[in-house]
Amino acid sequence: MLTYEAGNQGVQYLFKRVDGDQAAPKFVQCSDHHIYSTPSAHFHIYLGNDDHETLLEELTNTPTYDPSDLSEEEIVHEKIVH
Repeated sequence: MLTYEAGNQGVQYLFKRVDGDQAAPKFVQCSDHHIYSTPSAHFHIYLGNDDHETLLEELTNTPTYDPSDLSEEEIVHEKIVH
């Protein structure tokens, strides 16, 4: 669980490739803003080959995945309030 400078919290799930396709990213992190057992409104995935600490510092490139049933207007609203 993480607490950000703004005071909000989130959960960061960390995964490391141990074998398989060597072209695939070695480290994957999935960030969810919900820290309780509730459906996620959206989440972020970070990929890299350095280490988890480097990915945890990434705050400017935040690819966001929203539910596929959102309309364009709903997605825009989600990004504005995020």
